[in-house]
Amino acid sequence: MKLDLYSSTNKKVGDLEISEDVILNEPNPGLVHQLLLLQHTRPFRKASTKTKGEVRGGGAKPWKQKGTGKARAGSNRSPLWKGGGVMFGPKPHFISVDMPRRARLKALCSALSLKKDDLKILDTFPKWSEPKTKEATSFLIGLEALEKKVLLILDQSNEGSEAIYKSFRNLPKCKIIFWQNLNVHDLFNAEVTITDQQSIKNIEAWLLTRKLRKGQKEGVNA
Repeated sequence: MKLDLYSSTNKKVGDLEISEDVILNEPNPGLVHQLLLLQHTRPFRKASTKTKGEVRGGGAKPWKQKGTGKARAGSNRSPLWKGGGVMFGPKPHFISVDMPRRARLKALCSALSLKKDDLKILDTFPKWSEPKTKEATSFLIGLEALEKKVLLILDQSNEGSEAIYKSFRNLPKCKIIFWQNLNVHDLFNAEVTITDQQSIKNIEAWLLTRKLRKGQKEGVNA
């Protein structure tokens, strides 16, 4: 699969060959949706309150049922009492969505394939000696992406990536991640995804390596 390769001034400078095992001819939207659900359900609610059955005390009836002139009471753990239990309070909640590793890999490849038209691959990012948000704004104007939601995928090992990160982080519609943190949510939340050929090649090598490992294990087990 060939993808267009651009310069930092938005001029096409050639093509980049990507394996068809990464950019799929027939992506699977169902797997992408399942991986998106998995990503969204990993955080869980930790807040917890005690019900009247969990509050300490309340073993004896506070007073007799009749003859005191007071309202009937069976336990001081009642939600009506100070220090009693809580009615309908929050409890820890976790939804588990299981997904095999092979399915997750194919879902990520499918996500890249479905968003390939919104993918802008540069031969290299501009070299900035120091962070400048003004330069980042001009860069996005040149790519016709200033008013769009932008996902910037960087390679942390590249020289100058820190300056690029600090230049873009103040822009409200720009999300910056490193290629190791590629995920479905950020891909589909962005209108334009900008990266360089080194980062996309790293992603390709990582996905192919994981698939190869899976194939080797299955071959041994067979």
